[in-house]
Amino acid sequence: MAAAFVVVAPIVVGRATTAAAAPATTTPGGAAVTTVAEAAPTTVAAPSTTSTTVVAARCDPIAPTALLFVGTVVSRQPTIVRFHVDEVRIGPQLGDLEIDVSYVRDARFFDVGTRYLVTAAQDPDTNLYLSKVRTRRGEDPRCTAKDPIYSALANGTPIDTGVFSGLKGTRGKVVRAFLLPLAAVVGALFALVALKWLVIYVGRGVRRLVKGPVRS
Repeated sequence: MAAAFVVVAPIVVGRATTAAAAPATTTPGGAAVTTVAEAAPTTVAAPSTTSTTVVAARCDPIAPTALLFVGTVVSRQPTIVRFHVDEVRIGPQLGDLEIDVSYVRDARFFDVGTRYLVTAAQDPDTNLYLSKVRTRRGEDPRCTAKDPIYSALANGTPIDTGVFSGLKGTRGKVVRAFLLPLAAVVGALFALVALKWLVIYVGRGVRRLVKGPVRS
């Protein structure tokens, strides 16, 4: 009896994929090879070379606040103002004392007897307190806006720095200097006019006396 051999070919069930595959390629040995297509390279845009650069202002170093106080002016010199300290808000307690503050260009704007709010730095070499009223000519506003070292009136109002503000405290002298010479000139003119008319009237009187009474 002849033996019968039955060759059963195995059945392979493949998992379905959702990705699209490239067509299968058959090799000479009969095996199927599936080629997967390469993805297209991603193009990355080059960063923009345009940028906005803000140039910082060239400011002098800002001096720290050494003393903030409310004080009354006791005396004034060309560059130094002496205050009686009424109230200290920042710094050593110097209440009821007198201190000098240097104002290189602005001392003339202060009135003796007036109260001011003074923010001062301190010179490390002389220990003298320094402050100011005006900004320096040509100084960048971006620098001055950050500078706290200024003086103002006691209520925070800026100090008047007008053309005639430097004459404060000397109004009487200024009035006398202008009005007295003017009054002298006007008085001299009136005196001359009065003398002229006096001479005229006296001359007329003398002529009448010399000629005698007029006969009818």
